Amino acid sequence: ILALAVAGTLGVTLSGWLGRWHWAADLFNHFRVQYLIAAAVALALCLALRRWKLAGIATAAVAINAASVLPLYHGTQARPLAADTPTLTVASVNLQFANGDHDAVERYLQASTADIIALIELTWEHLSAIEAMDLPYRMAVAEPADHAFGIGLLVRDTLSDGVSVQDVRPRMIGPDHIVRLAVEADLTVGDEAVRLLAIHPPPPTRPWAWRNRNDILAETGRLAAAADRPVIVVGDFNTTPWSPAFADMLEAGGLMNTQRGFGVQGTWPLGRRVPFTIPIDHCVVSGEWAVLDRRVGPSTGSDHLPLTVTLALRPAG
Repeated sequence: ILALAVAGTLGVTLSGWLGRWHWAADLFNHFRVQYLIAAAVALALCLALRRWKLAGIATAAVAINAASVLPLYHGTQARPLAADTPTLTVASVNLQFANGDHDAVERYLQASTADIIALIELTWEHLSAIEAMDLPYRMAVAEPADHAFGIGLLVRDTLSDGVSVQDVRPRMIGPDHIVRLAVEADLTVGDEAVRLLAIHPPPPTRPWAWRNRNDILAETGRLAAAADRPVIVVGDFNTTPWSPAFADMLEAGGLMNTQRGFGVQGTWPLGRRVPFTIPIDHCVVSGEWAVLDRRVGPSTGSDHLPLTVTLALRPAG
């Protein structure tokens, strides 16, 4: 049984390396934390039972997965920021299209300190409920749907000092045959023009959906690279940072993952508490940004936890 457990853990770990070429293999990439825990437990048992060959295999599984997970816990700001540096706080909230707990949504929105909130899986029912709430936000754009791919953007009535919003608009993103709604916003932070994009690719549970998700992430990278200003991308990406599509997006767009230095911070599925959650809700940014804070929760009644990130533009030079 121990040999099967060790071989199985290493097998699923290595299977993820084929994820660039096959949708099913890519699914194995998303559970690096779980593989790391399983491999560590198996290694401890191998050592306790003096199964040295199996211990060597388990060590390989631990090392491979640790190399993916542990870098998320390391990261520093390159330069100190002045006390008067303007900050921008953004949030991504996947409401879950079937979520009827509007009281939980209202509690979260009332307590939120975010300047901008991307609403993922926004339905007509959600929109009606939110519009009836007495919130410190206005609905800058709303594209609700009766399925999981509605989207909207809330903007705080009183933004942080030095932050203003010039324009918010829906945007179609993805290949011509399967496009998805996104939201694009032009902001000013201090003296800098900023571009924000909120996205929601489909979950990669079918070959066509996997290709569509990868296409949207690739286009997101191209849009970030083409922008003439600092960029922020938030939303439910339906991928963990260990998928090749996520890494390709970062590289193509010159983007960085705000998880670095803050850890895994799993956001889905809520019902399977840590260590069984995986991080699929993200905020990635261009290199001009310093990440001051990043946190998940509390629950909004959805199967996702909301993500909130506080950013500041790094000093030039």
